[in-house]
Amino acid sequence: MRARDREVLLALYTSRALTTTQIDALLFNGPWPSVTTQKKPTRCQKRLQGLFHHGFVARSEQLQTLTDGRKPLVNMLSCEGWESAAQLLYADAPYEWSDDKMLVSSPFLVHLLATNDVLVSITVAAKKRGWLVKKWLGEHILRGPQLKEVVIIRGPKGGMDKAAVVPDGYFRLVTHADAYNFFVEMDRGTETAEAGQWGRRDWERKILAYLAYYENGKYEQRYKTKDLRVLVVTTGERRLAHLKAVTEAAGGFGWFWFTTIRQVMEGDVLTGPMWQIAGEDGAFPLVPEGTR
Repeated sequence: MRARDREVLLALYTSRALTTTQIDALLFNGPWPSVTTQKKPTRCQKRLQGLFHHGFVARSEQLQTLTDGRKPLVNMLSCEGWESAAQLLYADAPYEWSDDKMLVSSPFLVHLLATNDVLVSITVAAKKRGWLVKKWLGEHILRGPQLKEVVIIRGPKGGMDKAAVVPDGYFRLVTHADAYNFFVEMDRGTETAEAGQWGRRDWERKILAYLAYYENGKYEQRYKTKDLRVLVVTTGERRLAHLKAVTEAAGGFGWFWFTTIRQVMEGDVLTGPMWQIAGEDGAFPLVPEGTR
């Protein structure tokens, strides 16, 4: 197996599912975010075809309408592919295989691929500057028994309850001058922002869980650092403003940074002033000038 094949398997292991376009940009220097229209198969497509025919990768089509045009194929690990990736990681592999790993509902797949759009955009931007994205962990890994964290939070009526801390992703960005640690939250507008009935999944509850996770020391114990930012990528400016206001009301301030998926895909995601910070006015770059 070639080194690039191993890189593809590890990328699918940490991300669970990637489109051919995402893999092309992530590992083969393909165009991003534009989709190539050339008819001749790319190097990425040839490698994925080989991995598919040898049983390492499973492939499927995305749901699409007539107006969507043809969407790129979705790639996931087969059982054989997972075993190969796990062998590459040895004891550091926190993700166990089961047949349901390949069963992803359409709404969740849309959410997952949108989250991985953020990963690819950040990785591509980092490569251009000679920086490195290290240790990307997808939601499926963070939800696993080795990494899933549970905290105690106080509800809107004063009651106490358990809440799981399961981000959509985690990564570490290493620049020439510093290193940064991030959780990623992809918000597609399907979650209630403010707490209603206690026990519901809502944004305010999620913020309280993050705050408890940091303050009780579990975050530092797990990730060996106190540095943390939670990157929230949402659907539009109106939704962003609402989430930011709810976050501030819940006591979440400088750790929580907000932008839209359009800005991530079209702008300079690392050094462009596209991020709004809870508790502050204005827009800021993710990596400040002078620390790059």
